[in-house]
Amino acid sequence: MINLEKIPFENFKEPALAEEILMALQDNIEKAINDKNIMTREIDRQNITASSSWKGEEVALSTVTSVGEKLTSVDNAIKIGANVEQVLVSCNIQGVGHSGAIGDKDICIMQNNNDVANFYQNSDVTEIGYLGATIAPKLVNASEGDVFSVTISSRRHRNL
Repeated sequence: MINLEKIPFENFKEPALAEEILMALQDNIEKAINDKNIMTREIDRQNITASSSWKGEEVALSTVTSVGEKLTSVDNAIKIGANVEQVLVSCNIQGVGHSGAIGDKDICIMQNNNDVANFYQNSDVTEIGYLGATIAPKLVNASEGDVFSVTISSRRHRNL
C-alpha cells in the first residue's frame, strides 16, 4: 500500500491548481513510485541438523541486497519498520540433504515464529540426493516490529 503525503489546498481563492501545487503532486507521485523497500537475504552454506522432535531449526542468513530504510537485517531475519502494511515474501533453497535424513522436510517462512508459507517434501521421494525448495512469492500482512525468518524441520505436512 502506498501512503501519499497530503498537500494543503487551503487558502486558495480560485479552484484552478497553481504550478506549485502541480509540481508538489508530481513530486509526491514520483516519491510513491520510487519509494521501494527491498531486502534479499542469502542462505549461508552450512550443515543444518533438523531435530527428530519435529522442531524447526532457524536457517542462518546473510544480507545480499538492501534498498530503502524500512527493512532491517537482524540476526537471521528481516525486521519490518514503520508504515509497512504488507510484504512480499519468497524463498529458494538448494542443497538440503536428504540422504540418511529422518522424516519429511518442511521449509517455512516464519513471521514472528508462526509459519506463513512453506514447502513440504516427503522423505519417500528420494533416498539419496539433495532437495531444492522454492516457496512462491506470497503477500503477507505485516506491522512494525514483525520479524521474518526461514526454518527447516523434519516433520509431517501441515496445511496453511
